[in-house]
Amino acid sequence: MLVISQKLGDEIKLGSDITIRVLDIKAGKVRLGIEAPREVSIQRQSNQPFNLQNSSDQKGLNKPKLDSSEK
Repeated sequence: MLVISQKLGDEIKLGSDITIRVLDIKAGKVRLGIEAPREVSIQRQSNQPFNLQNSSDQKGLNKPKLDSSEK
């Protein structure tokens, strides 16, 4: 296991296509942003698969945009 200390805004690269960024640190919690190809499975501590596509859909981030003729 590699153990490192990072500051707010620091990035860690895993290979050429995965980046982990420290987004926020407060109240004893660290928020991380993970950029990875969609085919990469990301596992949380609970060992439940976290699907980036489903996460975005649930937050309404992948809703189709309407053009001016459809409003």
